[in-house]
Formats: sequence, structure tokens, C-alpha cells
Amino acid sequence: MLHARELELPTVRLATLRRLLAGSITPLVFHRETPLSIIEEALWDVPLAKVVLVDPEGALCGVLTGMDLPLVREHAATAESAMSERIVFLEPEHDVETAIATLQFNHAEYVVVALAGDLVGVLSRADLARATSKRRAA
Repeated sequence: MLHARELELPTVRLATLRRLLAGSITPLVFHRETPLSIIEEALWDVPLAKVVLVDPEGALCGVLTGMDLPLVREHAATAESAMSERIVFLEPEHDVETAIATLQFNHAEYVVVALAGDLVGVLSRADLARATSKRRAA
């Protein structure tokens, strides 16, 4: 006869998006028509930040990082011309593996993490890959 103690299985702590975002830089928020020169200046001050771009109604419409900035651009270029619209939305309690699978399925580059309509953070495909490689190495 088995005792209840013998049936206990070890619990696995999944790496959630909330845990991955802990201590990360809060995304900068700009209107999508903001000149790239202004965004470049902001990213110069906070180099690892991600920029969330919103439309006139305040709805998120794209993500931009320093790596997305074109080396050569028109003087009047706006954020909209360089932003990635290939994004997916997940909640903070989703695990990293689910986020990676969702990115792959949707051919997206960024996961926007939101809870009840409030922005929690943004993770790139590279952020998620680093998190999984660190877990495997540990």
C-alpha cells in the first residue's frame, strides 16, 4: 500500500515572463510618428531599453530597439518607418518556452508582456534564447 508521502512529485519552477522581466529596464513609450532622431537620443541615454510605439489612441502598434535603427535614414524619418510590427502579446505568468513557441508560430520578434491592459515589459527573441541557455547551463 502506498502512503501519500510516496506519491509526492517534485515541483518544477518554470521560468515565467514576470521573473525574466524582474530587474529589466522599463520600456520607453513614444508615438509612432516621433522622429527617429528623438528616439535615438533617448536610446543613447538608456541603451538597452526597448521602445514601445503607440498610435494616436494610445494603442500599441510596434516595438523598436537600438538594433532596429537604420544606419542611414532620411532626416524626417519617423519611428514608424523602423518599428517592428511582428509582436505577440502574453501575460506575465506565461513560461519562457510558451513565449518562444508563440514567437516561432507567429513569425514574431517581440513579446509584449501585459496584464489587464497595462504594459509590464517587452522581451525579444534573443532575451528568451538567453534565458533558456542559462537555464540549461545551470
